Amino acid sequence: THLNWWKNLYFKSVSDSILECYTPAQTSPTEFPIKLKIDLANRETDSFSYQEDPIVYEIRPTKSFISGGSTITGVGKNLNSVSVLRMVINVRESGRNFTVACQHRSNSEIICCTTPSLQHLNLQLPLKTKAFFMLDGIHSKYFYLVYVHNPVFKPFEKPVMISIGDENVLEIKGNDIDPEAIKGEVLKVGNKSCENIYTHSETVLCKVPSDLLKLNSELNIEWKQAVSSTVLGKVIVQPDQNFTGLIVGVVTISIILLLLLGLYLWLKRRKQIKDPSSELVRYDARVHTPHLD
Repeated sequence: THLNWWKNLYFKSVSDSILECYTPAQTSPTEFPIKLKIDLANRETDSFSYQEDPIVYEIRPTKSFISGGSTITGVGKNLNSVSVLRMVINVRESGRNFTVACQHRSNSEIICCTTPSLQHLNLQLPLKTKAFFMLDGIHSKYFYLVYVHNPVFKPFEKPVMISIGDENVLEIKGNDIDPEAIKGEVLKVGNKSCENIYTHSETVLCKVPSDLLKLNSELNIEWKQAVSSTVLGKVIVQPDQNFTGLIVGVVTISIILLLLLGLYLWLKRRKQIKDPSSELVRYDARVHTPHLD
């Protein structure tokens, strides 16, 4: 295989249906034609593009629970052009690397990876590891990723009743809740992650995603881990309990009735003023003198 008609590509792997090659390095973004030659068969394409190397600036959160399952978000530049995304976690204490696949998130320059569980290593916590990304063969810089103790969540004693018209904030209580690690989208309602995670003392406050609020639906509240999940309780969506409309209706009807009553009294009084004979009693005050005839 030749690039720009003279630079050879390096074979990575060959199978019955797939041929993978490494491209040689270039000094700047540019385009080349490419030609594949197998025995007497030739295949050509007019344009093969070199783009700037992908870069990961930061990761968040910077902590994960020891059972894994945390979503680590990498923010950077030129990430959309990467086809194979991987995160590698180096654990110095065990001399091992753990590799997980990553995915693009929408069309933004963001990639997401789920942390593996390190619970089976039985290492002392907190455990500081080094994480880096492999982006189509490009090695990113290192990031510190700290593994911490698992939280101990208290199961809900009964289903949580919420209404469509309310703010729908859940209070999830427990112990050993690390405020940084909890941001790794480990709490789920239904099939979506809790939104607007906020920790206060031994309580996690999170909002139920609005697109899950369907009438009479029943949703699980789960703590997600790398290889399993724990159901903490249930959420039941009930009809809107907002009585604002009813109150407004009652007040409006009351005002209309008062106006009608006032109009009736005004018309009645006006009629009485126009017809005074109905209210006057005639009295003849003349003195009747008897005749002496």
